Amino acid sequence: MINLNKFIPYWLFLFSFKGYVIAGTSKENISVPVYGALGDSVYLHFNTTLNSSVEVQWKQGLNRIAVFKNSRTVLYDSYVNRAEIFAIATLRLDRTQKSDTGNYCVEVFDITGCNILNGCIQLYIQEAVSQPVIHSTCLSHGKMLLVCTVDKGDNASFNWSLDGVPLNTSLAYFSDKEHVVILKKHFSGNLICIVTNQVSEKHSDSVNLNCSGKDKAIQVRLVYGFLAFVILTIFPITLHCNSWKSNSKGKQSEE
Repeated sequence: MINLNKFIPYWLFLFSFKGYVIAGTSKENISVPVYGALGDSVYLHFNTTLNSSVEVQWKQGLNRIAVFKNSRTVLYDSYVNRAEIFAIATLRLDRTQKSDTGNYCVEVFDITGCNILNGCIQLYIQEAVSQPVIHSTCLSHGKMLLVCTVDKGDNASFNWSLDGVPLNTSLAYFSDKEHVVILKKHFSGNLICIVTNQVSEKHSDSVNLNCSGKDKAIQVRLVYGFLAFVILTIFPITLHCNSWKSNSKGKQSEE
């Protein structure tokens, strides 16, 4: 009879890995995407139960990054002083650059030189978004044009919130560009633009929405403009005509 107990620890060890695992003819593929902020540190890691007696090698594409063996680390080329490798198959990249975006693969060997783990991680380096700014313009009939902008950030996604509630089509007209909306009339409150990408999220300062007084202000300006026109144009002409009529009557009386 086969003693199954001696095989149980081996299979538990085998399936404790996440990634691309090789054991005889058995293979398992799991895609592992990771996002890192530009200029920050990022960790590339597989959940393993490895110990310090193994050898770990990391590559980006065909370029070797680092090797950990016999408790020693060797870094290559541009990764010197910018990376660190650990026995648990973890790689840390410091001061990340856009060029660090790519496919990273690790190979792990046991003390006999047997390859016990092959794993790959797709790394994406993105610039964090800056704080968004809302530019607003009052339109006719109490409507308001809103434009949200950021100075920095990759693949930014824009969302709007009015008094803590997501802005929807019942409140605003949305353009094909999500950072531009037109708020419908008769709405007021505090509006916030929320900008996100895979590595960051920033909120704008709130904007107090109130374009309801715009039409009244226009009407007031029109009234004052009309009065000014009357005073400066029509009224002097009327006075001149009355004066001319008075002079004409005076001359007729003298005759």
